Amino acid sequence: MTADDDLPPVGSGLDPGDFCIKQRADWLAFAMTYTQSFPDAEDAVSHMVQKMLEHHARHGTLCPDMRDPVGWSKTVIRNYLIDQFRRSKVRRRHSGAFVLPEGDIADDIADRIIAAEAMAVVASLEPRAHMIAMLRWVEGLETQEIADRLGMKASSVRSSLNRARKKMRRQLGVAEPERVLREGTT
Repeated sequence: MTADDDLPPVGSGLDPGDFCIKQRADWLAFAMTYTQSFPDAEDAVSHMVQKMLEHHARHGTLCPDMRDPVGWSKTVIRNYLIDQFRRSKVRRRHSGAFVLPEGDIADDIADRIIAAEAMAVVASLEPRAHMIAMLRWVEGLETQEIADRLGMKASSVRSSLNRARKKMRRQLGVAEPERVLREGTT
């Protein structure tokens, strides 16, 4: 029979990469119970993996001696999340009265998503239509200026922009605006 001193430290025979891969789903679920946010949970798990790899590089074990690697890892995750909460609380307190309304942030994010999707539509256009759209919507040139630069008729530029606008509306799921009839016409 061997004495306890002769036993290898807990977690010393395990490969940290394999251990982290096997435990990732459990760690994410654990972190999600605290954060209710997948990105925040991923940050906590990444922090824990980094701590475990650093400990393994220094000491050759997954966790401090006589500790269970799974229990230790969950303690690291919990402590990281508590620290993040405290830091955000201090930041909010020091920021004073200036806090952006949540609607503005959501609107900004939605605008960025729509802009990215719109640029993807522009990128999918044929080369000439793409050039016309970029000159108009990105560079801000007028129809006649685009026509002069490209050696085209202004009516052709307008037609190209109109087709690009319709394609963009279709792909972004935006309804065509109602045509307004002038008074006196039927």
